[in-house]
Amino acid sequence: MFKVKIRKAAEIILETYFEPAEYPLVNIYFSTDLLYLRYWYNATAPANVALAAEPDILLDLTLSEDTYMKLTGEFPITEGIDNSGSMAAKRVTNDVRSIIFEILHCDCQPRYREAYLKAKVSELLVMMLSTGYMEKPSGRWTVREIAMLTEIKELISLNLQNCYSIEQLAEISGMNRTKLQEGFKDLFGKTIFSYTTDMKMLKAKMLLEDEQGLSLKEIAGMLGYRHTNHFSAAFKKRYNFSPSQLKRS
Repeated sequence: MFKVKIRKAAEIILETYFEPAEYPLVNIYFSTDLLYLRYWYNATAPANVALAAEPDILLDLTLSEDTYMKLTGEFPITEGIDNSGSMAAKRVTNDVRSIIFEILHCDCQPRYREAYLKAKVSELLVMMLSTGYMEKPSGRWTVREIAMLTEIKELISLNLQNCYSIEQLAEISGMNRTKLQEGFKDLFGKTIFSYTTDMKMLKAKMLLEDEQGLSLKEIAGMLGYRHTNHFSAAFKKRYNFSPSQLKRS
């Protein structure tokens, strides 16, 4: 089961403690009408930051970015985040509000309570994505272009050992460089480079936590890095600790 911390105003509904290796965390909190998202990059982030920012909060969820990705298949959109690490998202829909109500008023038997709440959080995240939480593309892309851009995204995700150049991806997609890069960022909220790096680092974190005990050199090679030190530098930049530290822990 995944870790998730759930709060209602100052009351903790479900408590969870996160290890340093599980950062960054995604903090999602709901007011009466709006959904907000905040990133916590290290364990020193103040626990009450979301509550202080939004006094009429209904529900406050915190889970790791890894878990968010595994549950939804998407990275949280980070474009537009301000200097405090937060952003306002779309208005809360009635469907999302209904799930929040079910979480806040959970009346199941105590032994099933945690499983129920985690299931509802999974449902809530999927509902957020399906009701327009993610920024919509501008509307200037054809159905064929959207399908091709989605294929490019899947190609990158499934072949992380390949370091595709923009020229290669443009040739595969049948688009020019500019259109490919603009379309990718418009649809998925990240540049091709940022998305590729995020996927590689997520995969690296999963491999480092795996019990197979792969070496850093093996993992670096699986992710398309010729030099282990380049991989280690990218990993540390993303997570604020080195892959060797995670491997030792």
